[in-house]
Amino acid sequence: MPDGEGGYVNVNMMQAFEQLESMLESETGGPVHLVRIAGQRWSYAAGRLPLEESFDAPQRVILSPEWALLFYPGNGSDIDREQIRELFEKHAGKGDA
Repeated sequence: MPDGEGGYVNVNMMQAFEQLESMLESETGGPVHLVRIAGQRWSYAAGRLPLEESFDAPQRVILSPEWALLFYPGNGSDIDREQIRELFEKHAGKGDA
């Protein structure tokens, strides 16, 4: 079942996130959250909650019009956002729905 304009299926996004979460946390140096975008609102969908609050501003990777990642970079980590998008397309099967 397609999930709106983004082309992703909700279950596929959650599965893709579960498969990639540990790798993404290693790459970013901090927690990563999958969020659903509904207009101006970004709502938490999945991801481990940090053991302590981060004072760093979260960084965003928009995956589709309806899905994004928030991550809290540690140690000045910088990630290739396009590489993250490509990983999600591969694991979530964008366009296959």
